[in-house]
Amino acid sequence: MNSGSKRLGFRLAKEEDRERLFAWRNLPESIAASKDGKKVLRFHHDDWFSKLLKEQPSRKLWIAELQGGEVAVGWIRAEPVEKQYELSWLIDSQFRTQGFGSEMLTFATESLRPYPCRAWIRSTNLSSQKMAQKCGYQSLSREMDFELWQKI
Repeated sequence: MNSGSKRLGFRLAKEEDRERLFAWRNLPESIAASKDGKKVLRFHHDDWFSKLLKEQPSRKLWIAELQGGEVAVGWIRAEPVEKQYELSWLIDSQFRTQGFGSEMLTFATESLRPYPCRAWIRSTNLSSQKMAQKCGYQSLSREMDFELWQKI
């Protein structure tokens, strides 16, 4: 497990994460924050996840765990797009408002250097916007219901 902070460790996703990621992705708050705003069907998730596992490490999906590795706090994903990485994340509801999101975003941003990082954040997702701002990201533009945040 790669350590990014004293509280969290990070590792790349593996096959045994498939079910947890499917469940997390279909939580009402995940659906509301997603670009398409829809529940993901099982076969779409399985296709996506299998492809992601084959394409790691160029595509990255880190699982953030409390040190010791037995409790997953959330995930942060990095997709290569136009010589930079586009990030997305989820923090399990029981671990929100504890600063874990900022630790996750800092870990991903530092791990991906020297590549720039950006994230599309729904304009109503104030928690993610505050987290991005805390980590040195700035809102650069807006498209529909999303703002583009980039590490400056």
